[in-house]
Amino acid sequence: MSVYRKPSPLELTYLAQDTAEKSPFVNQYVVEGCGPLTLAELASAVNAAAKAVPEARLRLRGHWKFRRWHDNGPLPAVRETDAHGWDGMSGENAPWLGQPMNPRTGPVCEVVLLHGDPQRILFRTHHACMDGAGTIFFIRQVFNALRGTPVQSPTCKDTEWDVARRLEDVPRQVTLGGCTTPWKATPPAWEAGCHWRRFLYPGRPNAMGGKVLAVINALAEEASASRVVIRMPADLRRYLDDGQFTASNCSAALDMDITGEHSPKKLQQMIISSMRQQQDLASIVPAARHLHWFPLRMLRANDALKAKLHAEGKYNYSATVTNLGKLDPEQFSAPSFRCTGLFGVPIALELTPLTVAFIQYEAHTAIHVSIPAALGTAQDLERLCKRISDTLGHVEEPRPRVTPVSLADAARALSPRAAEAPRTSQSADKPGAAIHSAA
Repeated sequence: MSVYRKPSPLELTYLAQDTAEKSPFVNQYVVEGCGPLTLAELASAVNAAAKAVPEARLRLRGHWKFRRWHDNGPLPAVRETDAHGWDGMSGENAPWLGQPMNPRTGPVCEVVLLHGDPQRILFRTHHACMDGAGTIFFIRQVFNALRGTPVQSPTCKDTEWDVARRLEDVPRQVTLGGCTTPWKATPPAWEAGCHWRRFLYPGRPNAMGGKVLAVINALAEEASASRVVIRMPADLRRYLDDGQFTASNCSAALDMDITGEHSPKKLQQMIISSMRQQQDLASIVPAARHLHWFPLRMLRANDALKAKLHAEGKYNYSATVTNLGKLDPEQFSAPSFRCTGLFGVPIALELTPLTVAFIQYEAHTAIHVSIPAALGTAQDLERLCKRISDTLGHVEEPRPRVTPVSLADAARALSPRAAEAPRTSQSADKPGAAIHSAA
């Protein structure tokens, strides 16, 4: 039995959300494409990648302060299922999403070959073991194995806590709390969970982060929100030495009060300024070291508390916005499988009024939106996506005439025929740098 590392305080909060029925904090990424990839080919590649990336085979041992991750857990489960009834544009009819994981017995990683048109591969990793960038790194190793190229291992196992403790504490510039819903919500009766949907926006706007923040501010103004605070996940690997990469959780957050600011350029500058002032480190509170002594159940918000907070209508922040970068199809392709798209399923943040993530392809930007079921229905979310698309067309500078892509067109664009579009190759300076940047 080999001790790999201690869980970080942030990882403990992810572990605390697990129940026998569900594991809310699981990274779920879907690679879309075409080609006759077999289950045997995929399983062989997944096993090779998992042997190189310990985070894909961790197992939790011990209790309280003596909790430890051991790297002798089972290899990822690899399965296949029919998914012809899922269009990949929302959670409706989605197979296998949301299945529970047990970090004490494992596996903490699983891969599902979803047979359909297009062909899809679902990668699931427990967020207490690795973050989004770590999961993307693991996925890339799977495709390295499929291509017969060398499989890489992480060069260190630092977490966000390790990084923060090596550096000086940074004071927080933005206080949290007092935020209302940044869109015109019509809350139905209390319901747990979240709804999510994605749509394709034509083109690849520059400085997309600032433009998305401008859209949220415009919606918030319509909803008479008095305060708008945005949380953006930030990758702390920028503080590692050159050549170092960890697949463990090494992410924090930038919190920005953008109330009243509508210029996409100024909002983009605000993101850059927050990073320069190391506000991603400010979100890591030194007192979090005491969480190791807490029973996990004390770190979990139950449904009664969630319902009470929604009834009060006050939230720590207005929305989370995640930039997943630009897709390089070559990194997620193999001789028997050609990548045409990649997207992440939003984690169900039930106490965050709005979640927006985006990834840019060659000819368009895929935008993913999620709202708590306590604030709106799936139909409300569909209307919100249309509103976001329309508003984004107005905040672009200069303002071109924009025709939003319908969900039906989006589904057709992700079919194998879309693979005929010309492709460009990109390379990342670091193993995880292609996905999950803050700006």
